[in-house]
Amino acid sequence: MTPETAKRLLDARQACALLTQILSDESLDSYLDNVVLELAVQKLLENIGEALSQIRRSEPTTSEMIPDMHRYIGLRNHVSHGYDSVSYDILWTVAKEEVPKLASVLDRLLLSAPPPENSDSHIG
Repeated sequence: MTPETAKRLLDARQACALLTQILSDESLDSYLDNVVLELAVQKLLENIGEALSQIRRSEPTTSEMIPDMHRYIGLRNHVSHGYDSVSYDILWTVAKEEVPKLASVLDRLLLSAPPPENSDSHIG
C-alpha cells in the first residue's frame, strides 16, 4: 500500500468518525429538521465516496478489501450529480448503520498501512 492510499484511507476514516460524532445524539426527526446537519452528513458521505474512488483508481488491490466500496462511490456520485433527488432518509440510514461497519474495515487496513502522505487533514 502506498502512502497516498494510506492518506485516502485516513481521510475516509476521519469522515466516518465525524459522522458518528455529529449524529450520536440525533434522532431521525431532529436530523430531518436540521438542514445544516443534513448538508454536513451529505458532504461527509461524499468525501468518503471520493476517497474510496481515488483508492479504487490508484490501488485496486486495496480497494478489493473494502466491501461495498462501489455503493459508497455510487452514493457519492448520486449526491454530487443528482443533488435534487437526494433522499435524506437514505443518507441517515447509511450514516448510522453502514458507516460504522466501514470504519471497522478502514481501521483494519490502516493497521498495516505506511504513514500517510501529507497527513494534514481538515476532517475531524
